[in-house]
Order: sequence, then C-alpha cells, then structure tokens
Amino acid sequence: MKWGLTPRERRQFEEDGFLVKHGVLSRTELAALNRVADRLYRRYSGDAHTGRLEVRNAVAHDRLLLQMVDHRTLLPAIVDLLGPDIKLRTSELDIRPPVSATTGAEIGRNRWGEPEQWHIDGPIYGYPDIDGLLPMMEVRAGYYLTDLRSTDSGCLCVVKGSHCFDYRLLADPDFRVPASAIVRVEVPSGSAILFRTGVWHCATPNMSTRTRKVLYYAYTYRWIQSSDYFSQSAALLRRCTPIQRQLIGGVVRRTRHPLGDAALRPSSFYWFTCPEDIPLLAWWDEVVSRRKGRRR
Repeated sequence: MKWGLTPRERRQFEEDGFLVKHGVLSRTELAALNRVADRLYRRYSGDAHTGRLEVRNAVAHDRLLLQMVDHRTLLPAIVDLLGPDIKLRTSELDIRPPVSATTGAEIGRNRWGEPEQWHIDGPIYGYPDIDGLLPMMEVRAGYYLTDLRSTDSGCLCVVKGSHCFDYRLLADPDFRVPASAIVRVEVPSGSAILFRTGVWHCATPNMSTRTRKVLYYAYTYRWIQSSDYFSQSAALLRRCTPIQRQLIGGVVRRTRHPLGDAALRPSSFYWFTCPEDIPLLAWWDEVVSRRKGRRR
C-alpha cells in the first residue's frame, strides 16, 4: 500500500491543482475493467450522434466498479488531501468512441484554438467562493482504461493553477487561457489523475481510431449532498466492506438510525458522528502510524 502523498506530490498538487500518476492499474485490473465497460456499452449503447455513453452512479452497475471506490493506490492520497470523513459525490464511467472530423469540429475548439468547454465541477448555482476562488470541496480521481497518447485521442485537458483563478472568468468571452498553462493529459492506460475543486478542465474530441474509456470517482465531505444518488440500495450495501459503505454514503453500523434514536432531537450521522461511523478514521490512523514508523 502507498502511504499518501510525498512532499513533492503535495507541493505539485497545491501549485498545479492536479497530479498525474502512472502505473496505478495493473494489466489484470485493466483487462477486467475494460470487459465491464464493454459489457455496459453493449447493454445501454451510446448517444445516437456521438456514440458517447455516460454511466452515473457507476458503483451500482458492477461489483468491480464498486471495488474501485477504495482502490489501494489512490485512496491514501485522497484521504491525505481531504481527511477521512468523506464519501462519493458521484461515480462515472465515460465511454467515447471515435467521431468523424465533422463531429469533432462541432465539439470543437473556441476561436483561439483552445478546448471549447472549459468548466469546473460543481452544483448549478455554485460552491461558496471567496472573491471568486473556490475552497477544496472535492477531489476527483480519474482512471484511464485506454491509451491516450495518440493524437486527437480525446484526452482530458486541464489548466495548471486554475484553481487560483477567479472562476467567474469562465463566463468572460474575452478571457484567454494562457497557452503555457494548458496541459493535455496524454497518458498510457493504467494511469490516473487527481484534481481538486476549481481546476478548469474539459475533454477534447476523440478523433483517433480507438474508443476512450475513463472511470471517474469524485470524493467530497460526508455532509455534502451527492449528485447521482440519495441512498444506495440495500443489496448494494450488503456487498460492501465497512469502508466501502462509508464511501458510498451508507450507514456503517446497521443498527444505527441515520437520524439517531432521540425522536425530539434528530441528529444526522453525516454531521453528528462518532468514530464507529467512519471506519476510514481508524484505517487512516493506522496508515499514518505506519508511515511514521517507516521514517524513523
């Protein structure tokens, strides 16, 4: 198991707003996840125009997608950044087959040749901000199931340091992103990215010869409402470990009512909690202890 972020990785994440890691998924994991993605694509098919399939609350669609929620490599880094009192806001399987040059031009670029749809992730009316800067309310993990190193492969673009921009500039038609700040995440399969709230990003058109497949898991604090589920099914929760139940928003202690036992003083287990409600807390304490032991 990795032990969280190194000092160099933390500095990079704080300065750039994102961090790319290679070799996160093994060949066995990649093969299994691609089989799942292909099966779901056959089941649901894609958009009639672009072929794109976006499966939200992906953890509910396959056991392997659920297991990725606490992946051994990235979870320590995520908890290192946000702390242990977290859950999923959303989980997504994003499949984008190749499109024609005409369709790609429609998805296209703006008049400066930059990606057209720079955006940040967040609710429609926005996260709270201070003078246009957004606090780190979320860390998104992306797992690349296909090789994105070829030209026009539909890679993710991110703007380095954009979490320090006034996000209202997104609505300014005259603002131009500095070309030197645009990073194309052209990575081999098995790589992953972590990026924080406020980082400007978008996906470019996939005009290559292969289908682009990516998994995204967005982690936020337990007291923030999720965007693709209110509660998970009892059948799904039964398949979970305690940490997985926490991460998909479920009650960890099955005897615990989500609003407590005092009828006149309801208290949400998301807000008024105890260590038994957050198995990641004990897990993280152990990780930190081991990390300190290794440094001695």
